[in-house]
Amino acid sequence: MGADAARDGFLKIADHVHNAIIYADIFMFVNPQRQGYLNALHRDMEKYTLSDIAWGFLTETIYDQKTGVAEKHIPAEQILPLSDRLMEHFISRTYARGVQAAYENKSFSFDYDKMLLRKTEWLKSNNLEDA
Repeated sequence: MGADAARDGFLKIADHVHNAIIYADIFMFVNPQRQGYLNALHRDMEKYTLSDIAWGFLTETIYDQKTGVAEKHIPAEQILPLSDRLMEHFISRTYARGVQAAYENKSFSFDYDKMLLRKTEWLKSNNLEDA
């Protein structure tokens, strides 16, 4: 569709972490540090479901392992590149180095039991569609 419309790609900004994860199979973050962050999240959260991770962010129970600070999802541009010109950005050495540096510098921990407790409490006073 993008090629037919003579577009270089499609851009989206995920307002929730689960959307960024879902689209990450075909969309790349424009910013290599954000791509490396998401790759590290995949690495460190591989045993958890998408739902668990989403609840972890909502309940602030996924932490930066080095600082102990709860992670917050920061929406950022993700692109599905269609043109060679745009793809050059994502296959460049500069982009790859930025992704790798962020990946190596980021690590996550998850207090899963605390998430379950906070999720139960949250659901008592909120609607699921408000998550």
